[in-house]
Amino acid sequence: MKGDLNTLKKVCMYASKVMFAGQVVLGLIIAATVILGVASLLSDGFADEVSGWIGGDMSPIASMEALLILVMGFITLRIVCGFMDSIQRNHSPFTQGNVDRLKALSWTYLVSSVFLAVLEYFAHGSVSNAIFLCLGS
Repeated sequence: MKGDLNTLKKVCMYASKVMFAGQVVLGLIIAATVILGVASLLSDGFADEVSGWIGGDMSPIASMEALLILVMGFITLRIVCGFMDSIQRNHSPFTQGNVDRLKALSWTYLVSSVFLAVLEYFAHGSVSNAIFLCLGS
């Protein structure tokens, strides 16, 4: 049994490093999305130029929707990285701290799914897409 816990701790140690790198990458992508969103609001032709370059919609609502999804991914990585750190430090993955992390992740998805559904509705005007996105989250 002791070997299983040591293996789990080792896997969590490496996984937390990979997730930290993912947080850095997502942080940079979030920063780029914010910069592109602000630039598209300040310049009339910039949004059309960027839309052609990235091959997607660069409207302010679509940018906010993309930003919310990226932030949800960042928060998810942060919380899961906290799980990995906790498992690495403690003798059991079943701790109150991990329960609290799971609750925080659940509340994050619950609240953000409502905002995501509203943004989806305003971006595309489709109630069915908004409901699907809300229930999917």
